[in-house]
Amino acid sequence: MHYNKFYSALQSPLKSLQSQSMKRYIPEIDFPPYRFIPGKAPHPEKEGYMKGHKIEFSGTWEPSNSSAWKNGWLYAVDLFNANYFWESHVYWEALWNMIGRKGDQANILKALIKIAAGGVKIQMSQQEIGEGHIKRAIELLSEINLNEVSLSYFDHSALLKSLNNKEITINQFPKIQLNEELTKII
Repeated sequence: MHYNKFYSALQSPLKSLQSQSMKRYIPEIDFPPYRFIPGKAPHPEKEGYMKGHKIEFSGTWEPSNSSAWKNGWLYAVDLFNANYFWESHVYWEALWNMIGRKGDQANILKALIKIAAGGVKIQMSQQEIGEGHIKRAIELLSEINLNEVSLSYFDHSALLKSLNNKEITINQFPKIQLNEELTKII
């Protein structure tokens, strides 16, 4: 199947986001050829660009040159910040599975998965369902003592504030800002 028609149709509403200066953390890995939005494009894993490819990580969750950290966490942040919500969800879910789905680190990933799922629903014009996912993510993030979690290196408070302080729209979806501490590591 030829995906150029899907790529063009799905990219046009979001071109303004691409033109904004957005820091990429893993610019050497290209974005997928289209944003997957259920019902509007071929499912990447079933018939699209990811067919036959399973995303899995092993190892530890530490900021190093590990595949899990660099190709998982940082690339997922790039995807999320460019509104590739389904795709970022897939990477965060693989990391969530890698660390055993338990504990504060897993709950942060679970919250990010929920936010990404909310983004997908909003892209599908299912605002209320999307907001429900985001509300659950806020609850998860609010339950964690984020100062004691050595996972994320991102500005949790800015993300929570942006999730709480405005109606979420696709053109003004919150972005993840990484802390300066992280930029010294990568």
